[in-house]
This record gives sequence, C-alpha cells and structure tokens, in this order.
Amino acid sequence: MAGTQRQSSVKDFEFLRSESVVLDLDEIEDEDDDFYVEVEHDDESVDSDIDVFGQSTEAHAASGDGSASIMPPRPPSLAESSISEGSSIQTNPKTISNSISGLSIMSKAKGYFGGKKKKPVNAPHKTRTEEDGLIVHAQIVSDDFKDAKNCHSNGELKNRRPMPIARASDFFNSLEYMGGKWIHRGPLNGWPGLRDVEVVSVTGKVKVKVSRTFKLKRYWSEDTHKGTKPGLPAGTKSVRVTLQLPKFTAKGWTPESPGYVWWFDSLNGELRHGTDIAKWFKENEKTEGLCVAKKIHHFAHRYARKKESTKDKLTYHGAIMIEWSHGKYCSILELAYHNGVAGWGGRCNWHEDSLSTDPGPNLLQHLPSCMIAPYKTYRAELRCNDIPAKNLDEFLQYVKRHEVGKGGKGDKRFLDFHLVESEDATFIYKSKADIATIICNYIRHNNEYHEESRNCQTFAADTFRMLTGKHTKPYHAVCQLLYAYHPEWFLYEPNDG
Repeated sequence: MAGTQRQSSVKDFEFLRSESVVLDLDEIEDEDDDFYVEVEHDDESVDSDIDVFGQSTEAHAASGDGSASIMPPRPPSLAESSISEGSSIQTNPKTISNSISGLSIMSKAKGYFGGKKKKPVNAPHKTRTEEDGLIVHAQIVSDDFKDAKNCHSNGELKNRRPMPIARASDFFNSLEYMGGKWIHRGPLNGWPGLRDVEVVSVTGKVKVKVSRTFKLKRYWSEDTHKGTKPGLPAGTKSVRVTLQLPKFTAKGWTPESPGYVWWFDSLNGELRHGTDIAKWFKENEKTEGLCVAKKIHHFAHRYARKKESTKDKLTYHGAIMIEWSHGKYCSILELAYHNGVAGWGGRCNWHEDSLSTDPGPNLLQHLPSCMIAPYKTYRAELRCNDIPAKNLDEFLQYVKRHEVGKGGKGDKRFLDFHLVESEDATFIYKSKADIATIICNYIRHNNEYHEESRNCQTFAADTFRMLTGKHTKPYHAVCQLLYAYHPEWFLYEPNDG
C-alpha cells in the first residue's frame, strides 16, 4: 500500500517561493554556505582526512567525482525539481554498478549476471555507506540561535528546510538509546519521512589560529563514543549531525514495497510506490480489463527560466509518454532526483495545478508521509504520472500551452520541446502491470543519479528501446558519449533482500 495518506500544504515547504513557477538557481541561497559557525580552536588535531561534508578522503575518492568543489549542489528550480535533470559533465561513470544478479520476472534466474558490487557514492565516512540505509545531514543550533534565513520573525525555526534544522535541546533531549545506537524518532524539522534516524556523528567547522584555516572537527561519533550521549559541544552555536535512516531505505520507502518508483493516477487520485504498483494494476485488471501499451513516444525539452545560463541551454530533460489501448489517458515515465517532487512541495510539471498553494497540488495530497523528505541530488527515483491527455495530439497541446506561457499567469514550463521518436509498443510484456514491474526492477538495480551517465535521458533511451525494440540513444550528444544500454536491469529482479 502507499502508506498513510496525509493532508499537506505547500506552505509546509517554507523554502519555496510560490509566486513564480520558475526559480533561477542564482536566486536560491545555498543552504550549506554558512552552515557552520566559525569557532576559534587552537588545536591542530582536527580530522584532517575529513572535508567540510564529513566525508573521508577515501570515501570522496570512491565517489568518482572529479570536481574540485566541496560544496553541495544548489537546490533545483521549481520546474527542475518537478521532473528535473538533463545532461552535464561532472561525475566519473565508473561509479555506476554494473553487477546484476537476481530473479527473472517470471522465474528465478539467480546468478545469471555477476560482478562486484560497487561502493555507493557520498558515504559520510569510512564505516558507513548507504547500503545500510540512506544518509541525511541536519543542522543542530543553540537554543538562542537566530538567523533570518532559517528563522521566522518570532524566532521559531522554519519548517521543512532542505537541510533539516533543529534546536539542540529539542534534538538531543529526544534521543533514545536502543541496541547500542542513539535514535531520533522524529519527525525532524517537520519532515514526516525523517523518522527513526540513527545519529552517526556530530561535526563542526572550526578555525585553526596557527594556520588561519578552517577544518572539520568531529566532536562525537558512534564508532568512538559508544554509550556516550551526543550533545552540542560547549562554546559552539551550530554543528552538523550525520544521520542514517533504517536499512530498508537503501531499497525503498517502505520495507514491504521496495523500489524507488511511484505511480500517480491523477484522474482518480490514487498513488502507489515500489513493488505494490504492479499488484495494484493486477487488481484493477479484474474490474477494468487488460490495459496494454499501444504507442511509445520519446521526447526531450529544456526548462523555462527567467534567464538561461550556458549550462541551461545545454540541459535537456528526457522522458517517455505511453498511449494505452483503452484510449482514456496517457502516462509519463521519467527519472529524476530522489524525493525531488515530495521534497519540493508536490510540484510536478505534468499537472495543471502544479502552482496550487492552498492547500497545494493534488499530487502532494496523495503522497504518503514516508515519501515526504528532503531531496537527494545523487540518488534517483522513477516518477510515473497518468495524465488526462488521451493521445499524442492532446499531450502536445498541453505542452504548447505551457511552452508559450498560456497555461496560467507566468506558468511557462517548457522550452525547445522535441518529439524525438515514436514507435509501436512491441515488447511482449506490455500490460500496465508488466511495465510497472520492469521499471521497478530497473531502479532497484541502480538508484544512483549522475548528470552525464545515469539520468533522465539514459532512462528514456533504455525504456524506449526495451518497449519498442528500436535502437536509440539519449537525446543530447553529451549523454550519448557515455551511454550504455542495460536491458538486464529491466528483465531481472535484483536479489536485494
């Protein structure tokens, strides 16, 4: 099942600027730019192998990121967060795991594909990886902390920040010691998806007088301070805590339904995620009859922005549109940032009400609480939306309205839309339940996100080729350079426990 439904308002997401459908990246302050309070520190014995993110140099090298920058990516624009991510060059494609083993869709085929399992990117330090559960970071501030960016005029902390924030007394006093671990039950900073998180470490940026540089000091870690309760170090106003969610989050939003994919039936207001999607469609077949893919369309576009940068002009989002045999609606399938919609107020470019603020988009009202958490730019999810358009012509009319800004005041979403190719669906397993199964397999095999080699365009190309049998490539030449087709990710269920 989709989990407990909740009424949620876009107002809960206080970092949003709801007056505009497009937020230029340059207009959004980086949530981590001034994360640490500078503290005078005479001791040179800080953790020299750890950068300001809390990553060891070993983990940083394992990530395969050739960039010299140590700052996190900026939050996406509104349109970008809805379906997000095209092509650019940053990450070494060798970080992508190619090891495949598991079960066939119809029968077991364990061990058919071999290979070593690669270490996940962005591991916080040497002993923790996201194979043990997704990792998040939060800012813990002193009780008298005041900051215009993170606080209301009355001094209360703002809710649902992209980098969660909490006061020291509220956070540390609520920790429970269970099984040798310090657990925060949550929710944290109003994010319902941040529950039952384990505290891994407490770090802070300190100023070293001798060298007049800044380094990271690890004040507490679960490795070296077992049994000792973490807290805000004396003399500090702000620290960062590294937190790890339960182990099942490495595979999906809930343990019962693995797979970071969700499917929203906007016509009937229903949403499912993970392996439950195929079960849902199988049940629907009993009353509604068999629904099979008829035509597959591969398309790409840029995002409408107030001012396009050079990178924006080269960045295209790729996706798939499916026409079904019943002719009642179509579906959009796309790959994008993990929690990019749920963590950004339910904004999605494929629904007319994307700008609704009271209480918020219809999609937001149907997201289960476990999915409402901060987005991750190095992890991926698959998003599937049933839309009212019954065929390609109606879909293109919708795109045209939002390409010229006639979808509503300032509601311009798309630029330079291209229908790349269209073909009949010839894949033998093309029912809605079958397609839900194979794309769930796909994301379970690899839920990483890389701008140049594992992104929306590579998923669109893979899916188009699987469903039509036609050899194709990602839309943009940059993505084509490193593209490798992965049919095995669709056809075999991973042995992920």
